[in-house]
Amino acid sequence: MSRPAGATLWSIDGSDVITGVGGDWDEFASANGAASLCGERVVGLPLFEFITGEETRHIYRLLLHKARSTTAPLRVPFRCDSPEVRRHMRLEIAPAGADAIEFRSEFLGAESRPRVGLLDPNEKRSRASLVSCSFCMRLRVSPSEWIEAEEVVARMDLLSGVAVPQLIHGVCAECSASLRARLGAKGDAPGT
Repeated sequence: MSRPAGATLWSIDGSDVITGVGGDWDEFASANGAASLCGERVVGLPLFEFITGEETRHIYRLLLHKARSTTAPLRVPFRCDSPEVRRHMRLEIAPAGADAIEFRSEFLGAESRPRVGLLDPNEKRSRASLVSCSFCMRLRVSPSEWIEAEEVVARMDLLSGVAVPQLIHGVCAECSASLRARLGAKGDAPGT
């Protein structure tokens, strides 16, 4: 089991380019098989290079717009799961002057679970895909049903030795509604 994260910090400028990382950023990236995401490799790159899925990008644009138009930080719950652990986290997004934004992700708690290969980025992947909610980590199995990874594996018989589906990112209806209510968002963010 990877060590739970403390706080990871990062900041972006008014053009949404990553200007710095700190806290447990590098340690968390390395401990979870993502050395390619260590600070020296991400600083200077656009934030949206690391956010996939149009729905997820749209929500982040709304979050950034709200953060830039207020003085109070936004707090968003999310999960950052590994194959053996469900990690409950909170993302704080705060204005930092001149349209810069500071992010702080904070570890809230974790639950161990039997290994779920579907969540292992090193697993052999098929051409099929499943949508994972970027905030709650549940997976879409029908247009209106999102369930935990363990249930997906059991339901789809993903333990049969074949390559597992690719995971792509989206936002489930429950998380989208919760985030939009938190933001007071009804329409599109400017510039989208």
